Amino acid sequence: MYLAYLDDSGISNEKSQYAIFAAVIIPDRNFFGIEIQAAMAGVSIGIATAEEFHARDLYNGKCWFEGISETIRHRAIEDLLRWAFSLNLGQIGVVYGAFDRQSQKEPIIDPADAAFRKCLIGIESWVADRQNRIEPVVRKLQQEGFDQLNAANSLCILVMDDTMNHRLKERLRDSYRSLRPILRIGPGILNKPARGHLTHLHDGIYFGDSRDSIGIQIADLCAYFINKNLREDRDSTRFFDLFKDQIKFSGVSKA
Repeated sequence: MYLAYLDDSGISNEKSQYAIFAAVIIPDRNFFGIEIQAAMAGVSIGIATAEEFHARDLYNGKCWFEGISETIRHRAIEDLLRWAFSLNLGQIGVVYGAFDRQSQKEPIIDPADAAFRKCLIGIESWVADRQNRIEPVVRKLQQEGFDQLNAANSLCILVMDDTMNHRLKERLRDSYRSLRPILRIGPGILNKPARGHLTHLHDGIYFGDSRDSIGIQIADLCAYFINKNLREDRDSTRFFDLFKDQIKFSGVSKA
């Protein structure tokens, strides 16, 4: 099973050129290791009591991180990203969808919806590609007597940072449902893709508090630095470089 943690950057700020949704996809067996590594990163620099590693606050020294030197804060970012990705090389994927607001003169396209859909398709593509590479190996092991292995265990559950913007939440739910309809039983159901475009994804999207989820916090860091990279912010390149090789599917939509 896979856990896809989603967060955004620039969605609520209409002055931001890019509206972005980014996802960090973690195989379930890797989750506890990442949780431990994140906790160690906080302890190692003396900010283990922070409520959460919120990217914008951590980078700029706001909220929990006010008064902490830039050197310590930026080392925390490097430790979190390096330990999450370099120690799990090839196991964790990053995908994102973005919409360039400057590409449309009139607000015809919903930037959040466009970015979200692009991100969802990226998640589906990453999981499908990984399963296509894993299944032949699993089948071979099954033939050799490892019957307990399940090549079809490709379910992906989405956990997204919650928002107080109820209209946005409903739009995202509607977008998700349009790409991943509820499975219906009826005549001819086996002759068409009943789960829509997201055949590996769970039947619902779940919203969680980022303060309670290190997965969402890592997704927040990725979304933040992807946004900076798209805007060619060279001061933050070293953070983006820590996970750029794990970005397997991405796309920037324009009007």
